[in-house]
Amino acid sequence: MVVKLPKHSKMAPTQGGTQGGVDYKLTTFLQGSLTLDDYVWSQEEWPKVAYNDYNDEDTVPIIDISLLRSEDAATRSKGLKDLMEAAREWGFFRLVNHGVLSDVTEKLESEGKELFALPLEQKKKAVRLPDSIIGYYFGAESVFSKAWLEAFHFSGDKEVTDNMIRQVSPENFNELSASVHNYIDAYQKLAIEVVELMAIALGLEPSTFSKYTATKGDKSTVRVCYYPPCPQPQQTLGQRPHADPILITIVHQDDVGGLQILKNNRWIAVKPEPGTVVVNVGDTLQVLSNDIYPSVQHQVVLNSERSRLSMAFFLIPEADALIVPAKGLVDDEHPVRHPPFIYRDYRKSYGERRAVGKSHLESFYTLKDA
Repeated sequence: MVVKLPKHSKMAPTQGGTQGGVDYKLTTFLQGSLTLDDYVWSQEEWPKVAYNDYNDEDTVPIIDISLLRSEDAATRSKGLKDLMEAAREWGFFRLVNHGVLSDVTEKLESEGKELFALPLEQKKKAVRLPDSIIGYYFGAESVFSKAWLEAFHFSGDKEVTDNMIRQVSPENFNELSASVHNYIDAYQKLAIEVVELMAIALGLEPSTFSKYTATKGDKSTVRVCYYPPCPQPQQTLGQRPHADPILITIVHQDDVGGLQILKNNRWIAVKPEPGTVVVNVGDTLQVLSNDIYPSVQHQVVLNSERSRLSMAFFLIPEADALIVPAKGLVDDEHPVRHPPFIYRDYRKSYGERRAVGKSHLESFYTLKDA
């Protein structure tokens, strides 16, 4: 089903109420003189596929990671081949039998819902600083087209995250701190296993990609996102089309749907499946793999009926890491596709620009040399 885009009409700056039988709160998004019109994106950016328009012919590949852990050589070889093909052709895949306990995910999901239910002024006590990705933020802060979401971005650095939690939820500090760090620890282990398997699938040493993983200041992170029902989902986005700058992202989404990926110039809705997580390749891994594993554009679309909560774990490279294609993937027939760069420089440039789609990876070298 393709969404029929209505003509845009002026909407009053309602602070809350009911529209089409749907209750929604707008106080977070309509700060100061903002109205719903401020959240309308350009018509070229309007979503073209509904949040729940799933097509069985466009199913994101499913990788059973238990097969990759098998001691049977044939089973493991088949699993590695499937993993490589999924990452190479899609840049996105779903993992089943990944081993992360459901309690770990459900606990943070529950804690996240309680966080977003707090008064706005309480949440803003943990607001992120201008030069940081860590903290609380909401769409009204964007200087570009405003995104219809709230998010808490937690660092894997225990001290940083615990200080943040004390600001926003001191009465629930112990529970929330444990939930965040248990989640990060579990998905850090899984993410490292995944990138090591992706290296093995290419005939490389397991640590070829995982050795870049941040262990110091810029540790891996988790972002808990909340997308309330939106009165105008056909004209607004939860997140713009983008590719992630990091190694890989592992996403848990609830049963509502809204994540979409771009494949062959068509947007595909990623159907939530119980017990699975979605993995996507980031720009850094694309460069390290010399373009064998592509990062992929993805976005979040909205609906007017139900709120959506997702949790994205980001496997982040060390800030001072030199990102250069793996030697085993470079020869006369496969020259270096990307000049080397320091990850810190790339991440800084990415944050300073409106990196729509994959435009940042494509233009970074021009900007760097300007």
